[in-house]
Amino acid sequence: MSPKAAPTPPESERVEWKQSLGEWKEIVETCAAFATAKGGTIYLGVAPDGSPSGVQIGKGTLEDLANKIKLNTDPPQYPAIEMTETETSKLLAIRIEESPIKPVWAFGRPVKRVGRTNQFLKRDEAHRLMAMTTGRTWDALSCEGFTEKDIDRKAVRDYLRRTGMKLSTPLNDLLKNLGMPQTSSGFCNAAVLLFGKRPQSFLIETEVKCGRFEGTDSVNFLDERTLEGNVLSQLEETLAFVRRNIRQGIRITGRPEREIVPEYPDEAVRGPSRMRFATVIMQEWVQFRSGFSTTVWKSGTPAFCRQI
Repeated sequence: MSPKAAPTPPESERVEWKQSLGEWKEIVETCAAFATAKGGTIYLGVAPDGSPSGVQIGKGTLEDLANKIKLNTDPPQYPAIEMTETETSKLLAIRIEESPIKPVWAFGRPVKRVGRTNQFLKRDEAHRLMAMTTGRTWDALSCEGFTEKDIDRKAVRDYLRRTGMKLSTPLNDLLKNLGMPQTSSGFCNAAVLLFGKRPQSFLIETEVKCGRFEGTDSVNFLDERTLEGNVLSQLEETLAFVRRNIRQGIRITGRPEREIVPEYPDEAVRGPSRMRFATVIMQEWVQFRSGFSTTVWKSGTPAFCRQI
């Protein structure tokens, strides 16, 4: 039999109310925010006025909620979920401990509890917290579950050819040269991004979205692609998307062959793209408007800060 519920405490820096399981994304976000701050408890089945509204609990409900929280937070959070009862309804108490590694991300964005609100962190603050709690940046952290069998050997060979290194160079030597050696904890996030067969299986938000829009707002898509794979392939596919969406002219020079003149010089396209990909951004958007202006923006903080 479930324990009787005590009066629900008011919302605060360590308490939040949620009315239903339909708010699971907000629950995940709050779990990450609590973990980045001082920990806290989410009371599920509480109306906005603080009265118990109850929550429907079915077979597998608690397991499904715990799994959603684990899969959509980084580092993964493992809540303690307890069911309690009032005279008329059932409530869930979702308890999250303070994380020793900060910040904690939800859906690819670092978030922290401030007062009674969840605040997404800016890049500098996220880096400061990461360095303060781990002594390392995100790219140096080990990637849970990634093993040597997940390494794309073709990507490794391509990198060795591209950099002029011997194709016989052992993987461990290559990683050491790049400042990302394999440790007892496994491969770091940077190695996964560079040489993983499918990095998005382990780092689910490391995708690049490219879009071309009609007019000056981001409503009507003329072209769109979501790019996965390692960062070098994402770079090349982003450049291909740009070229596909810009016009080309022909210049008559008097020579037998015609000179193709792109709307934007190749150097202007590759330069900013290479600089951008020196820092891989979680869910980065590369946007092209029909007015021939380009914009690059990001949701999230830089994940990979090494020259490639």
